[in-house]
Amino acid sequence: MRQLQHAVKQLLQAEKPIRITKTRLMKMAQTPYALRFPLYHLPKTEVYLQTVGETVITFQIRRIQWAATEIAKSNRDVTPFAIRVKASFLDPKRMSGVVWKEIHRQVDRFAQSNAQIVCEKGRKCSVGKSSNCRHITERRRI
Repeated sequence: MRQLQHAVKQLLQAEKPIRITKTRLMKMAQTPYALRFPLYHLPKTEVYLQTVGETVITFQIRRIQWAATEIAKSNRDVTPFAIRVKASFLDPKRMSGVVWKEIHRQVDRFAQSNAQIVCEKGRKCSVGKSSNCRHITERRRI
């Protein structure tokens, strides 16, 4: 069980997201093949694997969130196309509605974080540098 927990931590800390599946965890924990799949002998392990394992959709959502964060860190515009390319979703016809909603949610999230502050003097200050301007009266997206 500890080996599986350690394997989950390794997968979550990987630079690029890797899908968490029963097979991958069992291989990473170096479990003997005879114990990999008849998990009814190990009920606690079976429950743990069911709670930690990812479906395809949950993995895709996690990969989209990672891609949007990486794009924002590199100071580029977070657009649906940029997220799709970074997350390796190249065929938009094969993407589910849930994935599209998450992409647009991430775009909106980073668009709001890039909102600017307009002060009385008409200067545009970024939200993160609002302490530089003492005349802030309103915040609005530009």
